Amino acid sequence: MLMNLEKLYTEKLGLTFDQVKTNQYADIGSMTRALSADEYDIIQSSVVDVYETFTSKVSEGRNISQQDVDAIGQGRVWSGENALDINLIDAYGGLYKAIDGAAELANLEDYRVTELPEQKDPFIELMESFEENVKTYLLESQLGDQYHYYKTINDIQHLKGVQARMPYQVKIN
Repeated sequence: MLMNLEKLYTEKLGLTFDQVKTNQYADIGSMTRALSADEYDIIQSSVVDVYETFTSKVSEGRNISQQDVDAIGQGRVWSGENALDINLIDAYGGLYKAIDGAAELANLEDYRVTELPEQKDPFIELMESFEENVKTYLLESQLGDQYHYYKTINDIQHLKGVQARMPYQVKIN
């Protein structure tokens, strides 16, 4: 579902929008206007392509026809018990059971599982958070009303990628 907030923006808030686009569909899904018929067709085609790819993969993996997969699915979500009954899964289990099964299929006896990102010790996280809060408190007490300038500059220094910045900053209390 794509939102169209054009009436809210123009009639309620008095905002209008100008656009500069690199191609005809650069702003597809914009909330400032309704979808055109062509844009709707593009999105619908994409949804159909994804569904076709998914049902074909399930069909291959489960050795049942794609029509049967489509009849079973139709966008529904199945519980584990029902999925087992209709041949969508082989067994119950979670990630570790799946990893064990994959290792067995690959004839692996010696393997390891590494979870990323690695979780920090909760105590260390608490101490780092405390340290950061103390730093912030000290900076705010030293800089006073000027702290927000420091924070803005610090935040900008750590941004990554292309940025489009306004020549002013909005502060909401």
